[in-house]
Amino acid sequence: MFSTVCLVPNHARAVDQLVSQGENTAMVVTPGFGAYRKPLIATMTPAEMRIINKAQEEVNRVNLVKPLSARLVTWYVEPTAVNSPTVKLARRTLLGTQAMFEGLGIFEAKATSIVIGRTQKFLRETVTKLGCYPNLTRTWGQHLMGSSLCSDTIIVMNLSGYLFLTTPGQTVTREMETRPEPPIASQSYLLVHRNIAGLSHEWAHSVRTLMAGGEVPLGEPAWMREGFAEMVSGLARVKTFPARTSYGDFHAVKIHLFSNWASRCKLDLRAYAQNSDILAGCEYYKGLIAVEILLSDFGGLAKLMKLYKDTSVLRTFEASFKANYGLTLPEFEVIADKYINDIAKIPFRT
Repeated sequence: MFSTVCLVPNHARAVDQLVSQGENTAMVVTPGFGAYRKPLIATMTPAEMRIINKAQEEVNRVNLVKPLSARLVTWYVEPTAVNSPTVKLARRTLLGTQAMFEGLGIFEAKATSIVIGRTQKFLRETVTKLGCYPNLTRTWGQHLMGSSLCSDTIIVMNLSGYLFLTTPGQTVTREMETRPEPPIASQSYLLVHRNIAGLSHEWAHSVRTLMAGGEVPLGEPAWMREGFAEMVSGLARVKTFPARTSYGDFHAVKIHLFSNWASRCKLDLRAYAQNSDILAGCEYYKGLIAVEILLSDFGGLAKLMKLYKDTSVLRTFEASFKANYGLTLPEFEVIADKYINDIAKIPFRT
C-alpha cells in the first residue's frame, strides 16, 4: 500500500495509524456563534475522528488559572469599537488563551500593546505613537485584519477588516470603516469563527517566540508557525466556551467548511515551509492538520511546549524537533502528507 512512500522502519507504523480504515463519519457540527443552516454536516475520516477526540481530551485536561499575563496588556481601542460584540468575544477568547498557557505552566509573556480600531487612521497613528513602523507593502499599505508587529510587542486588530473582508485580495474601503457592525446572530458562522480567533492567534505567536528564547525559532516551517497558532486559538475557544463548541466543531468548521483549501493547496507539506507567495494561506490549513497530529500522536500539549522551549537551547527548530519527536521534519512531513491527502479527498461542502 505504501510502496511510493519512503520511510525508515520506525515511522511506518505512524503512517499506518493515520491511514483511514473503514467508513467515513458524517458529523453534526455546532459552530457556537453566528448564523447557519441546520443541520450543518461535515464528513470525517476515521483517523480524523480519532485525532479530534484526542485533542478534546487534551484540552479537557488543562486547568485554567487567572492569568497574570493579562496584566501586561495595554489596550488602545478606538471609541467606535469599544462596544463591539465581536471584540468582546475576541477578548474573552484571548483571556482563555492566556489562562490555558499559564495552566500548562507557560508564563512567558511581555508587555504588549493591543490596538483595535475601525479606521486606518486610528490604527496607523496609534502604532506610530507606540514607536512601531511596520512594512505593510504585502497588505497594500493597510492594516487588513490581525497582525503581530515589532517583535510581537504590538497586536493590531482592524475590526472593519474582520467584519467585511470575505475574499483574498480585498482591501478595506472607507465605507467599510463606517458601516455598522451586524449583530453576531446575523453574521455567517464562518466569519464569526474567523473573527473571534484573531487576538488569540496573534498571542500564540508571541508566546511561542518567548518560549523559544525571545526570537522567532530558526528554521521553524511556516506551516508549523501558523498551524500552532491556529490550533491554540481553537483549543482556547473550546476551553472558553465549552457549552457552545467542541474541538470537533472547531476542526470541522476550519478544515471542512471554511475554505476549499484542498482544491488549491495541492503541494506536499514541505512546500509550505518557507515564506513565499506560494503559501497563499495553505500554511494555515495544512499546518493546523499537521500540528493536530503532533498533539494527538506525539506527546500532546506538553511536548509541543517543550519543543519550543528546547529551541532556545538547541539553537534550531529542526534540532529541537528531532530531539523531542525522534524523527526529522522531512520524515514527519511524509507522515502528515498521507493523513492530509486522505482528508483532501473528501468533497468540500458549500
